[in-house]
Amino acid sequence: MYGIVLFCLLLAAVLERLLPYSADWNHDQHDTRTDALHFLVTTLVNAGAKTLAVLSAIWLSERFIPQNMLYKYLSAWPFALQIVLALALSGFLPYWIHRLSHEQDGWLWRIHSVHHSPGRLYWLNSTRFHPLNVVWNTFLGLFPLYLAGFSEPVLLMTGFMNNLVAVYNHTNIDFRLGWLNRVFNMNELHRWHHARDLATANHNYSGGALILWDLVFGTWYLPARTMAAQEVGLSDAQNYPQRSFALQMCYPWCQRGPDKRKIKAL
Repeated sequence: MYGIVLFCLLLAAVLERLLPYSADWNHDQHDTRTDALHFLVTTLVNAGAKTLAVLSAIWLSERFIPQNMLYKYLSAWPFALQIVLALALSGFLPYWIHRLSHEQDGWLWRIHSVHHSPGRLYWLNSTRFHPLNVVWNTFLGLFPLYLAGFSEPVLLMTGFMNNLVAVYNHTNIDFRLGWLNRVFNMNELHRWHHARDLATANHNYSGGALILWDLVFGTWYLPARTMAAQEVGLSDAQNYPQRSFALQMCYPWCQRGPDKRKIKAL
């Protein structure tokens, strides 16, 4: 599945040239090298976090909870319906930690701000995350599914769909889904979550394939107007280490000095 996702990433890079949402976002903003590093690190950490989630679920089920506690019920459901349920369940905990990251403006936000630091949206920055952010997104999405006893084919398809949409909802492609924007978490919705304006950005927290939990908890947002290219990024982008991968890794524990040029440890 990693090979398929990689192919879809490369396809997205081509589609961005053929059908861009904003031509400005196709120009390198001195962030491509940093995003490539994030891609490599995120891919490795994602695989490790999945292993951690499975091992944790096995440990917990062997000691406290009957293993595959819902399997005998789930296995009787149609395969497609199992996937829908798994997609919904996999997005619940990530939705809430994502929302807390934005609305509490604390350490969680300092970790998550790495993802919001680019001044554009394009195919490669879908994997720009702090490793800790990757761990909690992956762990909280997979752990409850494995503990509940979803079969391996369901886990595989759920992970594939979540990853595929997570890639494409950051792309610079002019997708227009109409009423399907109330089903899928694609870029027509998600680009507004990357707005500099906080009142706009604090919406559309869903990270997987479905936009379900934003609809349930009232954070779904899709204005009628077109987003301008310069609206994307952090509200205080001038105080952020945009181009340094190393400083972005340290950012949750650092702050800008008084001269706004140096980073000092908290």
